[in-house]
Amino acid sequence: MVHTLELSRMISEETFEKLLTTLKDIRYNGIAWYTQSYADKGISMVCLRKFKPLRKNEKGEMVILENEPFQYMIIMSINIGIMFGADGYHSTNVLSFTPDFAKAIYDNIFEQIPELEVNADYKDKGNEILWNTGKAPLLLERYYDLNAFKLRRIDFAFDIATTPEQYMHLLELGKGIRRKSYDRLYFSDIDIVDEAEDIDDDEPDFEDMEDLFIEYTSNTKYLYYKSKSLNINIYLKGEQLKKKQLIPEDDNSYDYLRCEMQVKKNKLNNINKKYGIHSRAFHKMPIPEIEAEILSYYINQLTGTGTYVTYNRAIKTIDSYNFKPSKQNRLKRLLYLITQNNGLKEVLDKVESGVITELGAMSTVRTYLRELQKMGINPVTISRSMEKGTPKSTLINTTGGNNLSEVIIPNLIDLLTAYTQQIEDEKQQGQTLTQEELNEIDKI
Repeated sequence: MVHTLELSRMISEETFEKLLTTLKDIRYNGIAWYTQSYADKGISMVCLRKFKPLRKNEKGEMVILENEPFQYMIIMSINIGIMFGADGYHSTNVLSFTPDFAKAIYDNIFEQIPELEVNADYKDKGNEILWNTGKAPLLLERYYDLNAFKLRRIDFAFDIATTPEQYMHLLELGKGIRRKSYDRLYFSDIDIVDEAEDIDDDEPDFEDMEDLFIEYTSNTKYLYYKSKSLNINIYLKGEQLKKKQLIPEDDNSYDYLRCEMQVKKNKLNNINKKYGIHSRAFHKMPIPEIEAEILSYYINQLTGTGTYVTYNRAIKTIDSYNFKPSKQNRLKRLLYLITQNNGLKEVLDKVESGVITELGAMSTVRTYLRELQKMGINPVTISRSMEKGTPKSTLINTTGGNNLSEVIIPNLIDLLTAYTQQIEDEKQQGQTLTQEELNEIDKI
């Protein structure tokens, strides 16, 4: 699912100057010119930048070319839902992101900011040829290539409506992300690999628009990781909207956990290199393929694998395996220490710093973690307090014995696998329309 886009384009000085006079309520914050006056049309923010070009010197450092003329750029944040008539809080099915859908977004932008459109006659002539002859609209393709915006950022959203508060707590207790390239803003650092190499293109690296104009506050519980190429934001959507007084307190339609992967220019360039794509032109980007790759990799890094079970069930599972007593005891001890130290991250930190030595070296502890996940259980277990508020599930005994009724919570990887399979099925068979979408079609 996709929630927000950032689209960008290098523009001429003439267009830049014209936009400074024609954009509604344009302001300057000392870094950029911006306006939010088109938010009701789905263009949440329009940002204009004026800058000198940069180049690497012999030491590999980026330096400003003061003697070169200024360059100009426009960046727009697009809320897909609002642009196409929804409330803007829910996300849009990733399979909607076809070339024609991207072109419809361009058309909506030009309707609000016509100064950005070039060669409009190509579109008129192309449509005329299409309707009169039915031939392939070559002029239309040329028109959209000339009018393309680059995808500068895309926010993929994976929403979990079942036991969202439990998932939030389990993620807090998990291993997490901890590399120098990531900055964990509201919780301690944790182990995601940001493998994106720097790939130069014709657009400079700027701060995220949210860094320039939006101040993050911790009045609602969430996890937020930030790096040069990708941000991760995990939060309770309904709680966030209620804190901002955007929905009534009794509105439960947004009671889900949102896992948001905000993929930025540097990562997009790396993905394009992998797929052999030579441009970030939005209408030519393989959005569904990018989503599948990003979500599967980073959610796996956040949670590992294995079903979340109670501590007692995890101990019984270990007992069911024919391990040596010493190994069995260490696996149990690891689980116990995780429950007593507020999560896996604290245990790993203490092993690394030498506070906990009874489990052996970090490499040994990681081996134990892999063993637990091979058994199908997550090293983070369901606490007694969480157990009380979580409905039980029935575990089918395939060997003919009694079925068990216990509290278990599927791993996010399992949910993501089901989601990606559903997307793949819809891609093969055609997207399934919801009743709401069918009702909208009936109105036409």
